[in-house]
Amino acid sequence: MLHNIFKLFVHSSHPWRHIGFDELGKLYVSMSLRSFALGIIGVFVPFYLFGLGYDFQAIALFYMVFFVARTIMDLAAAFMIARIGPKHTIVISYVTQIITSILFAFLDNSAVPYLLAALMWGVSNSLFFVAFHVDFSKIKHSLKGGEEYGLITAVEKFGMAMGPLFGGIAATLFEPRYIFVVAFVLLLISIVPLLKTPEPTKTKQHISFRGMNLRMMKTDMIAYTASCLENNLRAVLWPLYLSLFALGSGVYLKLGALSSLGLLASVAGSFAVGKFIDTHKGKSLLNLSAVGSAIIHLFRPFVSTVPFAFFLNTASEVATIGHQIPLHKGVYDAADDHPGYRITYLSILEFVGSSSKLLVWIMLYVAAPLISLENSLELGFIIAALASLMIMTQKFKALSV
Repeated sequence: MLHNIFKLFVHSSHPWRHIGFDELGKLYVSMSLRSFALGIIGVFVPFYLFGLGYDFQAIALFYMVFFVARTIMDLAAAFMIARIGPKHTIVISYVTQIITSILFAFLDNSAVPYLLAALMWGVSNSLFFVAFHVDFSKIKHSLKGGEEYGLITAVEKFGMAMGPLFGGIAATLFEPRYIFVVAFVLLLISIVPLLKTPEPTKTKQHISFRGMNLRMMKTDMIAYTASCLENNLRAVLWPLYLSLFALGSGVYLKLGALSSLGLLASVAGSFAVGKFIDTHKGKSLLNLSAVGSAIIHLFRPFVSTVPFAFFLNTASEVATIGHQIPLHKGVYDAADDHPGYRITYLSILEFVGSSSKLLVWIMLYVAAPLISLENSLELGFIIAALASLMIMTQKFKALSV
C-alpha cells in the first residue's frame, strides 16, 4: 500500500517519468521503514551508552571505532557496488544494521560487544550511504532532482520523526534495550521492497580511483566534509547534552517527543525546499541556513529548560534541511559530470567526510579527561558551528546559477 501511494504521488508529480519512478517508489518505501527503525534507536544511543556506565571518553572511543570502520568501508563499498550493484549493497547494509541492533539489545558494560557494535554500525552506514548516493544520483531526473530529493528527505524525516516518540514510549514503559528489538523487526521488513526491483546500474563493473582529479574535487570535498561533520556532531552531542543537562527526569520520553516534534517541522519543508532549489535559488538558501545552523550551535550550551530545547531543536531541524538538500542536489548533479567515475566520486566524498569525523572524535577523546563533560560537549558545538560556516565554501555548478 505504501508503495502505491508513493507511486501515485511520484507519477502525478512527474508525468514525464516513464523509467525509474517505480524504482524511486520502492526506494521511498524502504527508506521510510529504515528511517523509522533507526529513528527509534538513533537519538537514544549516546544516552543509552551513558546509562550503561560508559563515560564521555568511552562514548568518544565508540565513535572513533565507528569512523575507523567507515573510512575503510567507504572505499570498499565502491568496489562492492561496482560488483553487485547499489541495491544489493543496500540490502547487505540492512543485514549488518540488523546485527548491530542485536548487539545493542544485549549490550552491557563490557568492551567487546560495545566496540563490535560500533564497528558493525560503521560498516552498515558506509554500505548504505555510498550505495544510496549512487542509486539516487543514477535514477533521479536531471531537471527535478531537487524535488525528488526533497521528497525522499521528507519521507526519511517522517520516519525519523515517528521513531523517537515510539522509542521514547517503549523505553519508558519497558527496558531501553527493547527499542533495538523493534528496530530489528522493522529493518527486516524494510528489505522487502528492495527485493522487488532490478538493479538500476550495471553490475560487474571495473572501477579505478586513479582517474579522479582530486584537485578538481577540492571544494566539493571541503563543503561535503563540513556538512557531514556538522550533521554528526549535532546528531550525537545534542541529544546527549539535552539528556544530561536540560530534560531532568523521564529522559527517554521527553527526548523522543522533542526529537519527533522537531523532525515533523522539517517534513513539510523538505519537499518545498526541494522544489525551490530546482529554480536555481539553492545557493542563497544554503548560505542563509548554514549561518542559521552556526548560530544555533553556539546557543546550545545555554539550553536548560524544555521549552527552550523545543524551540532550538525545531529551528535546528528547519535550518538543517535548508543547507543539506541544496548541498546534496549539488553533489548529485556533480556526479553526472564524472561519466564512468560516479561510484568513485561519491565514495571519495564519503571517505573524506568520514576521515574528518574520525579526526574530530580523536580530538574529543583526547580532550575528555582534561576538561569537564559539559565543556567537552561545548567544544563539539563550537566545532559544529565552524563546520556549518564551511558549508558555504561549496562551488557546485547546480547551485551557482
